[in-house]
Amino acid sequence: MKLGIIGYGNMAKAILSGIIGKNVIDRGDIIVSAKSSASINLAKKEYGVNTTLDNTIVSKSDIVLIAVEKEVYPLVLNEIKDSLLANTIIWSIAASFSLNDISRVIGKNVKVLRTMPNTPSKVGFGVTAVTPNSLLTEIELDNLVFIISSFSTVKIIREDLQEKIVPLTGSSPAMVFMFIEAMAEEAISLGFNSDDAYRLSALSVLGSAKMVLETKEHPSVLRDKVCTPGGVTIKMVKTLEEEGFKKSIIKAMEVCVK
Repeated sequence: MKLGIIGYGNMAKAILSGIIGKNVIDRGDIIVSAKSSASINLAKKEYGVNTTLDNTIVSKSDIVLIAVEKEVYPLVLNEIKDSLLANTIIWSIAASFSLNDISRVIGKNVKVLRTMPNTPSKVGFGVTAVTPNSLLTEIELDNLVFIISSFSTVKIIREDLQEKIVPLTGSSPAMVFMFIEAMAEEAISLGFNSDDAYRLSALSVLGSAKMVLETKEHPSVLRDKVCTPGGVTIKMVKTLEEEGFKKSIIKAMEVCVK
């Protein structure tokens, strides 16, 4: 299977890291196209893949991952549309482009998988929501899910949920990183060294997340198990509630969807 990748930003790097790390596609069957020599030289250096400045790699690819900024997305689609073969699959990670938008810009019906990945894919713990269009066969979808599963948990969703899932999985790592940063900064002010502060904060978040997944208990139940009557934890939780902790997260997610 030949994979073409147009664009070499953070998301493309995260996806490549998973695919190559799990040997799902041989690096010799992957070609990366980018707009600058510096980007493709970096791709060759970091992952040993084939590289080019020519986006018409689509004519030699079974699957084409388009991983460019949304501002240039229509330009790239227009550039490659005449080179697309009948069975070439477009793998999109553009949050603001629907399946119909992609076919409309290209000017014909094409096989498309719309996805919303996130950056933890780089360490094999991503979450990716996927929506196929009607032209993808069941076998093709299974193959794509297998590839994406090399770096991410895959969830097939309705297309009307694609934009709504952005704050839940796509953008949420930024909130989690801010949470870890805040805990670590306060830990440093309390006397911990920087390395311990960030590591222990991150591990506490990781362990808490695993408890939610493995115990299948509601987060509020798990929270209450940490709190003892009159103890320090309930005072901390009360302070977070008073400061609008949950409200600010909900508001941020609403803004993200809009």
